[in-house]
Amino acid sequence: LSIISSVLAHTGHELINELHERKRWLDTQPRSVKSCNNELERRGLLSNAIERRRDLFYRNSQDSLTARQLPNNFAFPPNPSDERLLFTDNSSCVLTPEVDGLGHFIAGETIRSDISEGQPGVPLTLEIQIVDVHNCQPLPGVFVEVYQCNATGVYSGVQAQGNGNANDASNLKATHGRGIQQTDHDGVVTFKSIFPGHYYGVATHIHVLTHSSAQPVAPSGEGKNYVQATHNGRIFFDQDLIHQVEGTSPYNTNQQPLTLNSEDVVLNQEAKVTDPLARYVYMGQRPEDGVLAWISVGIDPTVVHPM
Repeated sequence: LSIISSVLAHTGHELINELHERKRWLDTQPRSVKSCNNELERRGLLSNAIERRRDLFYRNSQDSLTARQLPNNFAFPPNPSDERLLFTDNSSCVLTPEVDGLGHFIAGETIRSDISEGQPGVPLTLEIQIVDVHNCQPLPGVFVEVYQCNATGVYSGVQAQGNGNANDASNLKATHGRGIQQTDHDGVVTFKSIFPGHYYGVATHIHVLTHSSAQPVAPSGEGKNYVQATHNGRIFFDQDLIHQVEGTSPYNTNQQPLTLNSEDVVLNQEAKVTDPLARYVYMGQRPEDGVLAWISVGIDPTVVHPM
């Protein structure tokens, strides 16, 4: 009972509720991050993004950034020989408030930037920028929480059917793939992790939440732990990138069926009005050398929801 009460897992009922609530929000959302590009450029924030992402690449890459390797390593835009085009090209995920579909969520995570904890897999550096959808302003001081499964589709802190070995109670004490950070003056956080694996029924993703503060809300008395959150959602990845990573070890030992992006109902619903796929570039000649990914996330900071 303690496992069920402290962890929120995916269920069919939750998914139906999430889809209805997500559609309502997306239908009324005032704007996506894409519509903010002109305003961000006017303020010089796109130039900042070029420098920031270029520095991330050079600090983590196995090779120098060249026009020769970019068309093979990077999927957006079609001919990314200009690093300005590369490092300012943003996807435009919009996180939704009041959504119940918080699969495998656990309250009270550690404030940290490196959530890999030595887990085997393709190294991932993930930059997330939080933008106010009402005025296109980056949001400093926002707490951004991420959590994800490991390379073989297992979430830490959870003992349940469909999450690795259901008899392995030691996983309840594991903490890999979970962390929280506060955005800087550009509304940015950067996490070090591994590329997430997969599990049945959902496309490869990373959960992301934003909080107005990192302080937990008092328990409701219903046996659940709640946090005060503004929004929650998922970051998805390009299918070609997923296939490349899935061909490496230990991802290729995962026996669970891989759910494609085209088969994920939440992803396809959101893709009608936003762009939920993170942009990326390989750090070297192979996926094993690492991946740098980034996404701009639009939120309505006036909405607060206990989860």
